[in-house]
Amino acid sequence: MIDDAPTPLFVPVASATGALDLTWPPFVAHELHVWILLTAPDGPGALDPTTLDPLMLLRELIRVPAQAAAGRARVFVPVDRPLGVLLMARDEEGHPVAAPPFEVRSGPPVAEPAAPPAERSDEPRARPAIADPKKIPLIFARASAAQPAPPNFELLARGLAARFSPPPKKDES
Repeated sequence: MIDDAPTPLFVPVASATGALDLTWPPFVAHELHVWILLTAPDGPGALDPTTLDPLMLLRELIRVPAQAAAGRARVFVPVDRPLGVLLMARDEEGHPVAAPPFEVRSGPPVAEPAAPPAERSDEPRARPAIADPKKIPLIFARASAAQPAPPNFELLARGLAARFSPPPKKDES
């Protein structure tokens, strides 16, 4: 980290659409995350990320991986909620690296407006298409004093598969 670089602060923002588009000058870093702070007692702009206690804010902080060289990222956030956003870059040894200033603005709508209700039909409704679960990134928090053991991932996977698997086909005999 550059010694005389100013300490980055969270940029206060809210999204009317559920998406935020970030842009920055491309730079070199081994690892880059967009930090999204979901709550802040005195406003997210007042928080200094170098003094944050990770265990205190673990439930309030989302870290989204990004590519420093890309110069842009889209992250999905709660609608109309005051948030704080920060770029956190690290070198190969895990030490913080100064990230360039960035711009953040509300992105395109995440969902289409609801369609008017369709006329009632006796035909069963089609089940919505489900994305390939192998392509959906899941990020879990580390164990903490409140939850000393990580979740049982095998049990979670079985529960998700049961919940989102297509229903068994009925025999037409």
